[in-house]
Amino acid sequence: MKLVELHAGWMALILVLVFCSIGIGDVARFKPVAEFTDAAEAKKWFSVNDNVMGGVSEGDFRINDQKNLEFSGTLSLERQGGFASIRTRPADLGLDGSDAIVVRVKGDGRTYYLDLRTSAVLPASSYRAPLKTQKDTWQEIRIPLKEFEFAAFGRRLANADRLSGKDIQSVGFMLADKQAGGFRLEIAWIKAEQSDNADTSPAATRPAAADGPKDIVETAVAAGQFKTLLAAAKAAGLVDALKGKGPLTVFGPNDEAFAKVPKGVIDDLLKPENREALKAVLRYHVVPGKILLGAQSPATLEGRPRITCRKLILVLGAAELACFSAIG
Repeated sequence: MKLVELHAGWMALILVLVFCSIGIGDVARFKPVAEFTDAAEAKKWFSVNDNVMGGVSEGDFRINDQKNLEFSGTLSLERQGGFASIRTRPADLGLDGSDAIVVRVKGDGRTYYLDLRTSAVLPASSYRAPLKTQKDTWQEIRIPLKEFEFAAFGRRLANADRLSGKDIQSVGFMLADKQAGGFRLEIAWIKAEQSDNADTSPAATRPAAADGPKDIVETAVAAGQFKTLLAAAKAAGLVDALKGKGPLTVFGPNDEAFAKVPKGVIDDLLKPENREALKAVLRYHVVPGKILLGAQSPATLEGRPRITCRKLILVLGAAELACFSAIG
């Protein structure tokens, strides 16, 4: 398979994210709560459905081939039932100082609840907030902790203590919308956000893993949407180069874009015999320096083709570009 063919298939009609030597002040505000690149993550989760109260709803979860958590099943209103849920086992999540939860999900148009649990002794209780999904559409949804309401046995309880990040021991999702039938919710990641005016004293929050700027690889891992790109960089032996001194700008497709690449192209690229071709493809999309909107045809590490940026879209503070490649 020729390099140009690999390049064309890889870059066809994709959205790309630019990492521009982001400083820790820009990314340390987000703490990963749950990611699903490792199958062992599933051991931290379990399901609780209305059969604990005599109902017959079915809800379960798995980590799918796209390395996302998939919560699915059938909701039944029989026997006075009507809920299905999954949650993590209680643990110290280290969310001191956090004041919002951000999730990346793809749903079926139904409204779920995002559930947060503390050490409260009241049975069947949690802090919850509605999570309205759009059918077959990825969404990044931010919910401030102050918007979570305390409920027990499905009923809101007034005068409850305000939820604090340091008290959160479990996260989960529940469906209880009184609509019988199948459901499916896909979760890419869960993160906790700390705003600029939150208490950042040592007593209120845990320190970041390291001081100084985040490199491209660390930023991609934190974003949670570039698992295939990271796997390709590893296969090509370029991880150390991308972790080197910047600034560098990377034009790389997210996992949703990779899913649209013709079947077999990615598998071929990742084969050991195509290592050099893969390395060249990746280097075509790395530009020395910090490339901003309006920069025209910056030279890549590989040389040609060059990349022209046409449109800038801001998504949760990250610069996301719609780009095309041109030979010549």
